[in-house]
Amino acid sequence: FISQFRSAATRDLVHTLPPPGHVATFERCRLNHDERATNATWVAFHRDLLRLRKQIHTAKIDGAVLGERTFVLRYFAEADVLIIVNLGVEARWASCPEPLMAPPSSARWTLGWSSEDPKYGGAGTAPVDTDDGWHIPGLTTVLLMATSR
Repeated sequence: FISQFRSAATRDLVHTLPPPGHVATFERCRLNHDERATNATWVAFHRDLLRLRKQIHTAKIDGAVLGERTFVLRYFAEADVLIIVNLGVEARWASCPEPLMAPPSSARWTLGWSSEDPKYGGAGTAPVDTDDGWHIPGLTTVLLMATSR
């Protein structure tokens, strides 16, 4: 199966992989619940992402590229959600560069989640949609929720 992936298609690599059907392979892949305490930050991060996915998974989605390392996903639902992923340095725009970033009428965007939340070891996230434009911190993903004005 793994040979279909070009980067892993060498015979030498394929022969070093553990047999997927063996019990020992399965046991090595099981979650070690003792690691929850030592990795509490990552457990919280993934738990929050799974919760968010459940909340928005049924919505209609659209997306756009904002720059070389920045893109946006817009979920259209009862309460619209905007996700901005910035894989580069801080991004700034004086005005909204993409129609998908416009909030629904009589609503505004408020920060609902950020990968820079201090509970994940981050520095926190200032408002991203401000009077002087958009500010998306570098190496950060933010989720904005449409809220009534």
